[in-house]
Amino acid sequence: MTDRLLADQSLMTDQELRSPNGRHCLVMQGDGNLVLYRANGKPKWATGTDGRQIGAAYMQGDGNLVLYDAAGAVWASGTHGNPGAQLVLQDDGNLVIYHPQGHALWATGTNITMVRVTGFTPSTRGFDFPNFFPHAPDIQINVLGQNVAIGDAANGLCGGMVFAARDYFEAGLPRPPVSGAPGPTAGPLFDFIVRRLFDSFELPGGPLRYMHLMNPALPDHETWASQAGLTPHGRAWVAIREEWPKIRAGLDANRPMPMALVLVKTLDPFQMGRNHQVLAWGYDLDGEDLSILVYDPNHRNNDNVRIDLDISNPLATTTITQTPGPTQAGPQQIHCFFTPSYAFAMPPADSVTVPPQASLTVRNGTPSEQVVRMYNPGDLVMLAPLPAGEFTLAPGGRAEWVFHNAMPSVRITANGRFVGSFLPGDEVVLGFDTSVAVRNATDAPVRARFFHENDGLMWVTLPAGDLTVPAFEQVRYTVPANLGRVKAVVGGQTFPLGLGETAVFAG
Repeated sequence: MTDRLLADQSLMTDQELRSPNGRHCLVMQGDGNLVLYRANGKPKWATGTDGRQIGAAYMQGDGNLVLYDAAGAVWASGTHGNPGAQLVLQDDGNLVIYHPQGHALWATGTNITMVRVTGFTPSTRGFDFPNFFPHAPDIQINVLGQNVAIGDAANGLCGGMVFAARDYFEAGLPRPPVSGAPGPTAGPLFDFIVRRLFDSFELPGGPLRYMHLMNPALPDHETWASQAGLTPHGRAWVAIREEWPKIRAGLDANRPMPMALVLVKTLDPFQMGRNHQVLAWGYDLDGEDLSILVYDPNHRNNDNVRIDLDISNPLATTTITQTPGPTQAGPQQIHCFFTPSYAFAMPPADSVTVPPQASLTVRNGTPSEQVVRMYNPGDLVMLAPLPAGEFTLAPGGRAEWVFHNAMPSVRITANGRFVGSFLPGDEVVLGFDTSVAVRNATDAPVRARFFHENDGLMWVTLPAGDLTVPAFEQVRYTVPANLGRVKAVVGGQTFPLGLGETAVFAG
């Protein structure tokens, strides 16, 4: 099978040309019609010679493509006078006759929009191991009041593999030279993928998004109520009108785009793990027929995995299928898809395993108490401190914290403010004062109240912001984590204060 006819070659009845990517074919049909088809079976161009007794299409030596019946030529491209010209079926779906010097003489004009992320293919940038891992500790998340395990590696780490593959690509790093799936004792690569799995769920709202699109009561099509804004949009509208434009914008900007695939309809949150994540790296758009090329961790090194749908009518139920490739199983139905929010994370620099019982030290170098909290490195919103990962340090205080399960790093907050991410063996010195102080220079107690700096009427006292300052003493107030400045009212006097500053009340 070839993609071209050279000079003096012919395409006989029931023979075909096929584009190199296999997405388009030109068939000399038995009914006499020469037809160009897409991979989905749709005809895109034809000579209109059906019903004629035509045995072949001839690419003549003079450069003319001609179809003959017993009476003579019934169709021709009109490109004679160009000896040595050839007919080529291109990957973009255009059928073109080229002059020997390389310029086009004739074309069907059936080329489609083809976009590829430069430098990315699953066979070169996806991981060279399958989405199949040994058991590892669960990550528990709360979904609608129920604890659901999403992190057992034996159930797959597709979201982590998708995010990590993009991380390696954006960092300009080659994929790790690992052909077998790394296990929990394999060190930073496995830990990084698990961390990115956690990130891909977009806690706390991500699981609720899955549950909304999994809900059997949500229609696949639009209703008068959804169009009026009274009820949520159906799945077709979400995929076509809301999510595809985001994915396309990213691909047009040369960025691989994560896609969350909704594969089940159920109210059972424990079935959420049956959904899947892939990484879009290109698309073909033929009018309203869309094919999204994806890296699927379940099909390693396969550059032919595609998600196909017709985007012409988001009001109607739309069939969405994923075709793994020529050597894989048949199409899989997808109910809907959306793109998770992605933020870059630097991949591990090496494969050194974090020793068990590795620890770091935290020291309070500020003049106020610091409530220290430790979080999983993938917990970007810092919802739940790790076990034994919350303690209070007095000024000058020091504590040692032991990492869990060879965790590669930990995120730390102090008094609700993010300090940074730290590695085993680090010494973390808290030197940023998150408090303000009021010193009473009089011989009588005084009341100090703290307000938002923009609260001109001073109606609402900040949390725990009503204090008594004894005579000739000083008190500190820990500023809420979302503020950088406050307003202190002491004995009727107003003091604007920034973090670490002190107001002196002299009466």
